[in-house]
Formats: sequence, C-alpha cells, structure tokens
Amino acid sequence: MFLKLDFAEVPCYENDYTIAWSHRFHLIEEPENSFKEADKIELVSESESLKASDAERDAVPTTGSADTRLSDAAASSAYPNSDEAAASGALPNDEELTPWKKRRDPGGRSRKKLVLMVLALTILVPLLAAGAAICSLPNGGALLEYQIGLAIGNRALILDGYKGLWNNDPTHVGMLIQAANARAEVDRTAAIELYDDCVRINPNLANCYMNRGLNYTHLRRNALAIADYDKAIQLNPNYSLALNNRACLYQELGNYSMALKDHDRAIALAPDTAFLYYNRAFTRRLSDDYSGALKDFLKCQSLNYDEPALQTQIDETRKHLPQI
Repeated sequence: MFLKLDFAEVPCYENDYTIAWSHRFHLIEEPENSFKEADKIELVSESESLKASDAERDAVPTTGSADTRLSDAAASSAYPNSDEAAASGALPNDEELTPWKKRRDPGGRSRKKLVLMVLALTILVPLLAAGAAICSLPNGGALLEYQIGLAIGNRALILDGYKGLWNNDPTHVGMLIQAANARAEVDRTAAIELYDDCVRINPNLANCYMNRGLNYTHLRRNALAIADYDKAIQLNPNYSLALNNRACLYQELGNYSMALKDHDRAIALAPDTAFLYYNRAFTRRLSDDYSGALKDFLKCQSLNYDEPALQTQIDETRKHLPQI
C-alpha cells in the first residue's frame, strides 16, 4: 500500500527570493585536536639535562684498578680517534651534549593542523559568503534564521524566521508547510508540531491536514489520522490523495467496506492514477474479490505502473481464480 505526501498544493512563488533560495546551512563541528602520543614533542629542560649528565658521570668510576678502567694505551689502541670512540658509544656525541632534546614524528603535527585549517576554510568561507549575501537582502536576517532553523531542525528559529518574513500572514503559510514536510523526513513528531503551527495560522488548508494525518498514520495514532483525513476531505471533497490515504488506513484497520468506498471515490476523481488501482487491488483481494483485484492489477500494467512486484501480484492473484 502506498500513502502519499502532498506537495502539489503548496503555494509556490517563483519570483520570490524566499522560495527561490535553495541553499541549506549546516553547522560544522570543529574536529577534536587529538594527536597520537608519538606526535607529541618531548622537551627536557636544561637543568634536567645537566642533572642527568651529572648522574651519568657519577655512575662511572673515575678512579680504580685496571679492571674497571682502560689504560691510556688501551683506549688509544681501541679507539684511534675520537670520532670512532663517539660512534662506538665510548664517548658522548654532540647530540647527547645538547641541553634540549626533541623527538618529532616525521609526519608532523603541524602538517595535520595545516590540513584541518584548509578544510575548515574551504567549508566556512562559502557559507559565510552565502550568509552575508542573504543578510544583504530585504528581510535577509529573517530568511537566514529560517534556513538555519530548517537545517538544524529548530522549530523556534523556523517560526521566528517565518514571522520576520511574513508576519504570520496566512496566505504565505505554504512556506511553513514546506518546512514541516522537510522535517517529516527525519522527525515525524517535530513535523506534526510544525503542521500544528500551520493550522493555527491558516486553518483552511486541506493539504496541511492531509500531511499531518499521514504522519499520524506512520506513528500509529490512527484516530488522529482519520480525523485529519476527514477534515482534509471536508475542506476539499475532490482530494483524491486524502481519500487514498484514508482508504489505506481503513484497510489496515480491517474496515474493507469503508476502504473500498474511498478507493472508488479516489479513482473516480483521478482515473489515470495507477497507484490508486494498485491500492484498491489489495483491498479487493483481502475481501476475497480476486477477479476485481486482478482487473485492478492489469489496469496498473496498462498504465505502465513502475512497480517491480506488479507481475508477482498478478501471478499470485491468478492462482486464486479458476483456470480457464
């Protein structure tokens, strides 16, 4: 079964910058400044270096017998020059005598910081430029507030932006319905709150009730969904989408007779809409009307309905009919 969200009746003002503007602003979290231990620089102060040198010097005996100290001749024969002695470890080299010692990863912490800065600038500069461009427009601040609220899902910012743009004018509530439709994709409860605001500003928009009813349907709040579909159909008796959605909900609740009445009314209003026949076919099959279900499935096929399971449903329905 297919429930439909209605975008068709949302007013669209093509010459209005508030509708034509399509950018979305996204908050960017600053990445944590965390590096591996190997990336850190280890500094040893001069006093600590001198203390370490003193400790090492104290650990080597300066006097003693021949078994603890090489004679001058032995040292000269073993290490003909001071460079070899230093290389062998017998003498300290220049690096060991340096009072400050550093250890740095060749990759470099500074290189990572540079990459992060470039990425941040690449993302932030266009956003700041776009924000400045919006703010330069009439009511640009309100529009920016609306767009940021929509991007982060903040109802207060959306409403404040809308109020700043239109002063809660009921004739422009379509913009708020669009915001509610966008929120419905990620948070149906938050979307319902925005639809409530739409109804408060303009209680005579059928598509607002229909869309709110669809969100109630997904949340299994069936009584509220039926009430909203009823209100939408009351405001617009030719509203085939609302009739379809109410029929699908009646079918799910097991009220097949009411569902078929709504299916029939919807198809009478939009006889070339394939998914209306597809939905009625399921209700007919659940009512053991396999012949009627097959006719509806075949009608979908003749309307080139793009549904991968359509042929499977046709074959399954034919199994319940007598073979001719």
